[in-house]
Amino acid sequence: MVLPKLRAATIALVCIAANHAFSGMVHAQSEQFGPVEISGMRATPSAEGASSKLFLTISNDGADEVHLLQVTTPAAMNCSVVFESKPGVSRNLESVAIRSDEAIAFGGSFLWIKLGGLAHDLDEGDRIPVTLHFLNGYKVTILVPVEPAPVGRGRHWLRLL
Repeated sequence: MVLPKLRAATIALVCIAANHAFSGMVHAQSEQFGPVEISGMRATPSAEGASSKLFLTISNDGADEVHLLQVTTPAAMNCSVVFESKPGVSRNLESVAIRSDEAIAFGGSFLWIKLGGLAHDLDEGDRIPVTLHFLNGYKVTILVPVEPAPVGRGRHWLRLL
């Protein structure tokens, strides 16, 4: 089965809120490899067998696109990048391209990383290893803290260009 591919250049995010939707959460942890930075990493607490949402932002300051192909963790049986085009209509993405000088935030109301079939409870304060796999064969493993989901003051909307 061939799954759709989301290109960062085809989306524009419009945040309708008086303040930033993720205010109050400070995450100093970030990982840098070459021109790519991964920041804002956190997973939501959840019970064994259930699902957790992984929050992170991938920024690309390089000249070339980078393609996120897969996310893996020993804490979950399956991981998927989920795109919700409208309420109740979602699909798993095969890959996500992050163009030069762009960033994509995962964890909003329309694009997130689902950690499904948790191998054990994820409790607040835990840390889990998560590996991001990129098209060029590069893999980066990050230690992700388990924290409650941020409380938003507005809704994120996705507009396809």
